[in-house]
Amino acid sequence: MLQSAVAHVYQWNATVTRMRFPRIVSGDTYMLISVAIFALNFTVMKAALHEFDSMAYAALRLLVGSAVLLVATKLISGWGSLPRKVWPRLAVAALLGVAANQVAVMFALVHTTAANVAVLVPGTIPLFAALVAAIMRVERLTARNYVGIALGLAGVGMVSSPSSANGGALIGDAAALGSALAWAAHTVILRPLMDRLHAVQLASFTVGLGTMMLAPLGLAAVGRQDFSAISVGGWAALSFSAIAALVVTQVLQFAAIRELGPSRAALYSYLTPFLGALFAYWLLSEVLEPSQLLGACLVVVGILVSRKSWPTRFRRPSPW
Repeated sequence: MLQSAVAHVYQWNATVTRMRFPRIVSGDTYMLISVAIFALNFTVMKAALHEFDSMAYAALRLLVGSAVLLVATKLISGWGSLPRKVWPRLAVAALLGVAANQVAVMFALVHTTAANVAVLVPGTIPLFAALVAAIMRVERLTARNYVGIALGLAGVGMVSSPSSANGGALIGDAAALGSALAWAAHTVILRPLMDRLHAVQLASFTVGLGTMMLAPLGLAAVGRQDFSAISVGGWAALSFSAIAALVVTQVLQFAAIRELGPSRAALYSYLTPFLGALFAYWLLSEVLEPSQLLGACLVVVGILVSRKSWPTRFRRPSPW
């Protein structure tokens, strides 16, 4: 079940599209680069928030990312059109997976360490996706799934334990979990559309809608931002988060999945918590307690325990 929760995200790219990628390097290399970019992004965003207002950064990142995604969508799959009845589902997914997710993750990065966010967000998304899918009766959890979830949540407690002495950091950890829950719910909501739309096309629609939803809050923050205080490094960080983390990772995953398949590609996501914590330790000199590293291991073990346990499906909703 938890393997399914991770792998279905990568199935978005499994459809045939108009763009063909040359096999310059292996699919495994594409996935490693993609995961490394995603893991590094938590450290990059944390560093950038020393210069940017958090909501201004989120708004500008989404604005640039959505524009680049539109171009990428045109090149890879074409924009296409959607029936009207699909748009409410996309709107709810965008509200959760883009607007709410960005607000929560920025709040988390302000109040807790990049290492904690890098472990808690990608590490718990599969756990929350499994729970949300079960609650929505999309999939049924098995006993092995419950064991995996319990192990993962125990790992979350170990990662957050050093924050218990600092109320602000603990609130930041809670926001990181909220971000993961919002993203997990968004992926479950979008699941019925994944057989009909290409990953980049679906990402373009949801990010575009989410950008518009965040606009009132984001534009107010942009208006307060002192842009004269932003260094070249700050603009580089924003560009990395907007283009590399939002767009390039999608394209690299598409190239990898054409060769590896979604299930094998999904295995690389388990590296994200470790790489994210290591980047924060290396680049930001953040302190990592042994209990936190053990907790990160336990989160991944919790996912792997359920990796071979496939769910019993109740139904497959009509995509349209």
